[in-house]
Amino acid sequence: LKAGTESTLTAKTLGGRAGDLVKFFSGTNEIGTAALDDAGAAAFKWKPAANQAGPHDLTAKFLATPFATESVSAVQSVTVDPGDQTTQTTLIMPSSSPINVDVIIEAQVSPFPGAGTVTFKNGLTELGTSPVGADGKASVTQNFAVAGNKTITAVFSGAPGFAGSTATAQTLNITDPGAADVATTITLNVPAVAQKGVYVFLRANIAPRATGGTVQFFSGPEPLGNPAPVKDGNGTQSYLFTTSGLRDVRAVYSGAPGFLPSEASTTITIQDEPVPGPGGGSSMPTFGS
Repeated sequence: LKAGTESTLTAKTLGGRAGDLVKFFSGTNEIGTAALDDAGAAAFKWKPAANQAGPHDLTAKFLATPFATESVSAVQSVTVDPGDQTTQTTLIMPSSSPINVDVIIEAQVSPFPGAGTVTFKNGLTELGTSPVGADGKASVTQNFAVAGNKTITAVFSGAPGFAGSTATAQTLNITDPGAADVATTITLNVPAVAQKGVYVFLRANIAPRATGGTVQFFSGPEPLGNPAPVKDGNGTQSYLFTTSGLRDVRAVYSGAPGFLPSEASTTITIQDEPVPGPGGGSSMPTFGS
């Protein structure tokens, strides 16, 4: 048995009737009561707490009725395992780095599990997965080509005897030291829900209003169509998703003379059934000015 996990204790009797009661004990401590079914069995669901880890001598007692005498089962000895140990994952990384420079992003898992993996993410985008060493550490090396703030986190998978955990997100500011251009930000205009197999419009608004360069939309590492030209601060693309589920959408602006690159991300749910109302997509995508 494992602490925090529900197990069923079953006692069978001879001479009892449906509805008669059976009490379950660990030593002299009552842990629950159940009624007999038509087959003369009583089942009690027991979920021992973490502080109940250790050996237990279990018995079942049939309570006397006008039609049957009391009886007690033989002792059955079991051990309750304490269950998976709670872990904590902590990010160790710089707060900023120039573009196009390798950045080491490290995670410390405590207590040391000696196994499992850590997956590093920038928002919803996976940066890589690394095994956890004997010292509880895992790391990836990442080179960011686009300036701006990155939201970094790390997810420990768990290991035998150790529960998984997720690090508190930290911000990594990627800078372009040689740039004298204006910093830009992207606001994504993407529907929250779209239908599989129907074109949906993805729009990125770049501020300040830039003209020049392109916006490339991604879902994870997969490009969503070709780079879209940016005019008057807008870059628009249509895309047809062929699988349902939650997808991340990331827009990367290439930058242009006078404007720095930037990126932003959001999510979209692709469902099998049609999306009611306007904005569900068009089978014949067109662009307006």
